[in-house]
Amino acid sequence: MTFRSSSGEVPAPPRAITPDMERDAARQGRFLRLFGGIWAGVGWALAGLFFVLAAVTTPGFWMGGLLGAVFGCAGIVLFSLGFRQQRRAREVFRSGIEAQAEVVEVFLDRRLRVNRRHPWRVVYELRAQDGAAARGSALFWSPHPPNARPGQRVIALHDRADPSRSVLWSRLEHAAELGEGATARGMLP
Repeated sequence: MTFRSSSGEVPAPPRAITPDMERDAARQGRFLRLFGGIWAGVGWALAGLFFVLAAVTTPGFWMGGLLGAVFGCAGIVLFSLGFRQQRRAREVFRSGIEAQAEVVEVFLDRRLRVNRRHPWRVVYELRAQDGAAARGSALFWSPHPPNARPGQRVIALHDRADPSRSVLWSRLEHAAELGEGATARGMLP
């Protein structure tokens, strides 16, 4: 495990968003943005096609246009939800509160699949400053398991108002993704 800074310390908020924080925030809601974008594009394309066909040939085609519009609207809603998840993760990176967390489980999440790949999910539990316990999870799309094990202590950042909204500060990518020598820095006992 490594940290985002060589000192291993979390800077005080508000933090500047670094490219690796931006990349990690972009992972939040990625599936919803992808799925929603496809639905919106295909739905609105079919709506346009069927409305043109209804105007030019058979008026009954307007029903197909309506169905395409419903799928297009559903896609916009899904995309918006995914974009909101990304924006919230970015905000937690910028102004989140530091907390010690413990890895609860690490597993290949077979419930989710994109391009015939399943992500690794790291579930962690943190304790907020007010003593409230919250769980969070992080996805890793590498073919290699992340550098985490149950019971391992990590650092997480959480939203002050809602500790269940959290991101990992500790870097848990497999050594192949981090580069040479990266796993030796920033270890917690």
